[in-house]
Amino acid sequence: MKKAFTLLALLFSMTSGIFAQDVEIKKDAVKIDGETICLISDDKDNRGSFFIDDLTGSHLIYMKWIFYPDLNYYEIYDADDLDTPLCEEEAVTGFRKQIMRKLYLAEVISPKGLDAKALTNYADGVGKTFSPRKK
Repeated sequence: MKKAFTLLALLFSMTSGIFAQDVEIKKDAVKIDGETICLISDDKDNRGSFFIDDLTGSHLIYMKWIFYPDLNYYEIYDADDLDTPLCEEEAVTGFRKQIMRKLYLAEVISPKGLDAKALTNYADGVGKTFSPRKK
């Protein structure tokens, strides 16, 4: 029994590192595992909201922060269409790092820019769970 537990713990520790990505955001540059993959720029008109930009500074994705007394989430938009949110993600502590890791792993963003098809697939998988609860 003790050997099985040790083996299970060892297996878990080995596989958990496979999916871990070191995400660092400094001076609006997003680095994953030391490689700069994109930039972040704050929306000056909407506190808490921000753009994910390519390495030249062109907007790719817009993250609009929505805050109500009982709801706190982000609407995710294609930067070319700010009228229709693609999906929604819960706003949590460390959201910027978390969303960058998710988008990178889903191959939505890379140093080459935005993969629109991957963004659509990501949005379809995430869905919209918060806006129906707005009052």
